[in-house]
Amino acid sequence: MQRAFTTTIFVLAVSGVTFAQSFDIAGIHRSAPATNPDTFVSGGRLRDGRYDLRRATLLDLIKIAWGVDADKVFGGPAWLDLDRFDIAAKAPPATPPETVNRML
Repeated sequence: MQRAFTTTIFVLAVSGVTFAQSFDIAGIHRSAPATNPDTFVSGGRLRDGRYDLRRATLLDLIKIAWGVDADKVFGGPAWLDLDRFDIAAKAPPATPPETVNRML
């Protein structure tokens, strides 16, 4: 199963999709443990050149970046929908939302 996931990621990475923009700088850190087990992702909008996304799982990132339903994502490591991360990044303020999503 992990091999299929790795192969899928590799195919997506080399599929010829080019990205004209990237974040100027970005930091990704594991989210602090939450006392509420039903913690949901928050943020995900570019405001004044700053992009903040909190408590996102890798599955959340895939959904946002590729615009797919979580039910369409198969395989991957066990922590795909368990471990949560915070992302803080900078981008030009006029970057369109769909470009920001692809930059993930």
